[in-house]
Amino acid sequence: MVGAMVSGSHVEELAPGVNMKQHCGLVGAGILSLALITGCGAADDGALFSPSETLAEHAMSANAGSPAEMPALVPAPAPPSASPNRDSTSGRDGMPIATAIPPGSSSPAPAPAPPVPSSETPTPPAPDAPSPPAPEAPNPPGPDAPPAEPAPPSCVLGEFGPLQKLSGLGLDGPLWGPVLAAADTALFFVFANSSGAEQIFLASRPNSSSTQFSAANPVRELASNASDGTPFVSASGLRIYFYSSRAGSNAGSRDLWVAERPTPTEAFRAPTPLLELNSASGEFLPRLSADELSIVFISQRPEGRGATDIWQARRSSASAPFGAPTNLAELNTNVEETGAWLSSDGLTIYFSSNRPGGTGRLDIWRATRSSVDQPFGPAEDMPGINTASDELDFALSSNERELLLSSDRDGSPELWRSVRACR
Repeated sequence: MVGAMVSGSHVEELAPGVNMKQHCGLVGAGILSLALITGCGAADDGALFSPSETLAEHAMSANAGSPAEMPALVPAPAPPSASPNRDSTSGRDGMPIATAIPPGSSSPAPAPAPPVPSSETPTPPAPDAPSPPAPEAPNPPGPDAPPAEPAPPSCVLGEFGPLQKLSGLGLDGPLWGPVLAAADTALFFVFANSSGAEQIFLASRPNSSSTQFSAANPVRELASNASDGTPFVSASGLRIYFYSSRAGSNAGSRDLWVAERPTPTEAFRAPTPLLELNSASGEFLPRLSADELSIVFISQRPEGRGATDIWQARRSSASAPFGAPTNLAELNTNVEETGAWLSSDGLTIYFSSNRPGGTGRLDIWRATRSSVDQPFGPAEDMPGINTASDELDFALSSNERELLLSSDRDGSPELWRSVRACR
């Protein structure tokens, strides 16, 4: 961690289509009518309304499979030969694809006209009207595609319930920075190996109500010979923001980077640094709004109020650079503020702090405001979530019913979740 940081559980100070088939036409002769009746039977209904797989379903099926089925996941590279890294940012310092709408049921095909009496001249059948063109298959979303809207909760949200530990990840070591993606079935997080180097891992679960995940694998295309952590996946699934201590940015101990991919099921391309946000100090834990126009992150830069502070920046589009970051002074103190997360409406912010008045060391705090243009009011400690141990790296699911965090309440930092009451 940068500033007052965590390595394990110790705090240290660091150096600076399908269309409906057209119904049959009217016929004049009984024989013709019988033939047409036979050709327009209901046996075609199943072919008319079979649903096609959507991109969202494909993404969810890709992420919910076994580790071997997930894209771009390979065994972890050998740990660096450097000595254990005490400058940990995933510990102490560190979106959803819309669900496909099932097709509606069809109305029954109109019954054919009765046969015309044979004493009359048969009337030829009406010519078929041209069928409308089949809809084009949608193109994969581009890097600037608008985010998918999260499914709103069908209730009034209440307080969060007791924490439950996530299981099945298959990793023995500190775990930090959990975030959900792909309709809340994919889990990105940070694992620190025995040498102290941190790396971004990915696991999946069968549905958003489960605490059981698949064994995790590293996200190879994001790995470096340095430390990489505290990931955040955009609501579109096309971008991932994270910190890295790799070379190529502003020579800070930790800097913010972003990587893009053409579709939510492909591998991320080579990451690039967010130069406009990075400084000679450490930056980490980037967390963005659903439209990616606003970012909050943590920095130890000296212009803050002390230790690690929450900073915010805005931009005009998801492909534009951010403006100059500003210090959220109403939230920061002379001790640690870290791991900030904005609600979807931007009116509530959650973060960790070891300020006086909490339950233990780093606790989850919450503050609200009346509009996004107003400062936040006083922060309050969140009862029922905090313990005498560290609670940090707060994250919410797409519908904001599920909370994820890291806590060392069982001795070592592990990943936990809490489900919000719905009434």
